[in-house]
Amino acid sequence: MNDPVTVHLSRSIQVVGEERHFIVLAEPNGGMLARAGSVVRIIHGDDDSVAIEPLPAGVLKLIAACGGVPVRSVEGMAGADFMECQSVVLGFLGHGEAKTSSTDISNVPAGGTISPS
Repeated sequence: MNDPVTVHLSRSIQVVGEERHFIVLAEPNGGMLARAGSVVRIIHGDDDSVAIEPLPAGVLKLIAACGGVPVRSVEGMAGADFMECQSVVLGFLGHGEAKTSSTDISNVPAGGTISPS
């Protein structure tokens, strides 16, 4: 289990009437992932490469769940802050910064997970 990560925000967000300059993101559990829906799309290249494409709507819900804040608070984040939070939550899932890798996933069952190379 990963320790929570504090992200210091460049612009404050409103959380239930309170102004916050940071968000503490905890590692997601199964329930959080299920409620967030799809957070990444796996793209297979012609050269056997694999790319991970973040899906913003799912990532938005996952950031809110991991941070214990309403979705509306995450919607109000500065773009750079959202991207930093996205990197953290995808990192919890082993996707890091969602860069292209050459991981062989030919034997991964449908719905399975991969570990970056």
